[in-house]
Amino acid sequence: MTTSLFYTKAARVIVVLAFVLGVLSLFSGITMLGVESTNPAAATQLQKLSGKSIDGGLYMILFAAVLGVLTEISQSLSEIVKNTKG
Repeated sequence: MTTSLFYTKAARVIVVLAFVLGVLSLFSGITMLGVESTNPAAATQLQKLSGKSIDGGLYMILFAAVLGVLTEISQSLSEIVKNTKG
């Protein structure tokens, strides 16, 4: 059983939450693309909002991936230090 530091455990929780929020944002942005409006101004605003939602979702997923990699590095370094101390 490996013991990890508090910040490593907290980062794992943040990774999961960021990934879920990113996927939800991406999904909501794609869903907004399918909504049709008879008002041209409203349609334009909906397309802009949809694009921002998709961009935000992709950035959140990218953030989760980078933080996930850093978390794995932290976990590996923690195990290395633990094993070298004896």
